[in-house]
Parts: sequence; C-alpha cells; structure tokens
Amino acid sequence: MRARMKSLTLGLLFLTFSGGLISACSASPTAESEGSVPRPSESGIPASAARIAKLTDPLPGLAFPVEAYLESPAQLRDVALAQRSLLVACLTSEDVVYRPPEPSARRAPALTAGRYGPVNEEQAGYGYHFMMAVSSAPAQQSQPRADEQKAVEECSGKAAERFPSLDDGGVPDRIKAASYKDSMNQPRVREAFARWSTCMAAEGFTYATPEEAMRDPRWNWQAEKASSTEVGAARQDVACKKKTGLVAEWFGAETEIQKEAVRTEGAKLREVRASISERAEAAREVLKP
Repeated sequence: MRARMKSLTLGLLFLTFSGGLISACSASPTAESEGSVPRPSESGIPASAARIAKLTDPLPGLAFPVEAYLESPAQLRDVALAQRSLLVACLTSEDVVYRPPEPSARRAPALTAGRYGPVNEEQAGYGYHFMMAVSSAPAQQSQPRADEQKAVEECSGKAAERFPSLDDGGVPDRIKAASYKDSMNQPRVREAFARWSTCMAAEGFTYATPEEAMRDPRWNWQAEKASSTEVGAARQDVACKKKTGLVAEWFGAETEIQKEAVRTEGAKLREVRASISERAEAAREVLKP
C-alpha cells in the first residue's frame, strides 16, 4: 500500500506540472535546510519570498501562447476579491456573522513551474521535492454554521451572477497538455534529450529523459526532505539542461505547437478572451472606490 501511495503521489505531482495546473501552497512553516521544501508562513506570506519566486516562476519572461486565453493571476485575484466583497455585503444585509477568508495574496505559480523539472539552482537544492512546494493542499478554512449555510449559499449565488461565466470548453487545458506531450516527439527535442542524457551519464546518472529523472523510484515522496543522492541528481540535471540548451529547445517546440493549436481553435479562444475581459471589467466595477 505504501509503495502504491508513493506512486500515486508522484503521479499526481507529475500530471499537475506537465499540465500546468498548480495549486498554491499554504502549509505551516518548517526549517529550510537543504533538501527540505520551503513553506509559506501561517500568515500566507512566504518565509522567503525571493526563494519561493525562484521555485514558482523559474523562467521569468517566458509565456506560452495559450496564456493569452487564461485569466492572469491578477485577474483571478481581482475576481475573487470582488466576489468576496459582494458576498460580505449580502451576508451583512442578512445579519449573518460568517465571513469568507480573504483570497491569498500569493501569486499563482507560472505554467513553467516544474514543467521541465528543475531548471535553476534554487529548485535543485530541494531535489525533485521542489515540486511539492507549489502543490501543497490549501489550509483548512472556517465554515459557516449550519444555520448560516442557506444564506451563505444564496449570497454566493448572487455574487457569482455579477460575473459572466467563463466556459472555455477545456480548450486551453487541452492545448497545454497536448503541447507538452507532442513536443517530446519533436526531433529537436529528442536530440536535446540525447545530449542531456549523455551529459547526465558522464556523472553517473542514466536517464533517457528528464521525465525519467523526476520519476526515479529511489526518490522518497513520503519524506519532506530529499536525499543527498536526489539533490545531486537534480543539480546535475540543471547543469546539463544549461549545457545542452534543453529548456530553450523544449519551450520553443511547445510554443510552435501551441501557436498552431491556437490558430485551429481561434473562434472558441476569441470567445474565451472576450469573457475574460468582461469578467475583469466586472471586477473593476465592484472594487472601484
């Protein structure tokens, strides 16, 4: 059972990052020794914002074409703040004591966070466990009393009605997932994998692809701290990616695949972008002084 759970844990992490769907972490703080995953403080502010940023936005300045059809972190937060404002006003009018928590001030991880495995020294310092820093489950939040539940549900519904629905048909997510999978069969990427593999082998690590390194069964996903062997592999992984230009080739291949997919799905994606703009404008109306 333990082996199965470890496999499931790694599988969920891998699917999370390869698909670009990452949850913000909000666990309690722990010591940040080498190999131990850094956590945000109980207040929701990272113990070390600069270090967290290198984990969650490791390739600043790089953005996929599909991101133009996704709500940005700022837009997501504005909509959440606006909905909370409307919900609180409604609850106040109903004399309900319960108040929903404030949306997290932490920026959501970039789509590139963990997508290609570790890509910088900060990430590699935690082995492949760095992925857990940006995929922790949200902290448990307070719930309304039983006698408040109906009012909270009704007020939540009224708040949501102020915002246009965002029905993307799953198109952006399919594009993200397909570009990752298809890119690994591109000749330029396969050649980069081969160079990376040769570089890794020179230091005693026998992996054909970065995926294999991330999935190495020796990595103990039940432990918070990575082993020295895992940290060493991750550091060599990063060094070989830099030496071979793997990340640039991989990102470039994904970008070209996504551009074609965006052209194919143009009509639906234009509708999605219009809905995103309408939701952003609705949030601004609610939040303006």
